[in-house]
Amino acid sequence: MSEKGLALDLKEKQREKGKQKIHQWFAFLVTVLTMVIQGGCATSPEGNGEAAIREAARSTGIDLIRGLARCEPGNSYPAVEVGEVGGSFRRPPGGGIGQMHSRRLFQEREDARRAMILFREFLVDRLVNSRSVQYVTASEVKRRALSEERLFQMQHARSSTLHAPGRVIGADFGVVAHFSMEKGRVISAHLEALDFSDNRVCWSRVQQIRY
Repeated sequence: MSEKGLALDLKEKQREKGKQKIHQWFAFLVTVLTMVIQGGCATSPEGNGEAAIREAARSTGIDLIRGLARCEPGNSYPAVEVGEVGGSFRRPPGGGIGQMHSRRLFQEREDARRAMILFREFLVDRLVNSRSVQYVTASEVKRRALSEERLFQMQHARSSTLHAPGRVIGADFGVVAHFSMEKGRVISAHLEALDFSDNRVCWSRVQQIRY
């Protein structure tokens, strides 16, 4: 083969390699964009995910209020607290294409965690605005902030505006939840209402949450 032919053959091979690299990068970008779109919109206010979570919390709240009424028929305005949703997931180390799978798994867990938090917030919102129960906080952070504010008032506030200690409402019932990830974009919430007077489990529900 002549030198001219060899040069043309080399250029053709370089052109093919360039095309392959372009296709690889294009596929990589499509994968990244798909993950970003799925992760960002799954539980966004504009998507269907948040509406489904809100509906799951609404139906759970209705069933919980009815269940508490059966637990203590004589208590027409029970005080209820809902436990915090804890837990977080470590971000995978490193970067690049080799970490795509672990990052996808991490994003799925983060989406599920956000769905758990949203479900709890919507459930609390339902209880507070139902006017059928008294909602009291179970948050240690909020309780500590209230205690600090009362201490500040006792030291600095006028006596006519002072909120003395000893008037905090104790909860009659505590709602605890355990969440588990299912196949697809679904989590299961296993909820129980505990009667603090005698430790009875007086209401329970397993709620499927799509997000």
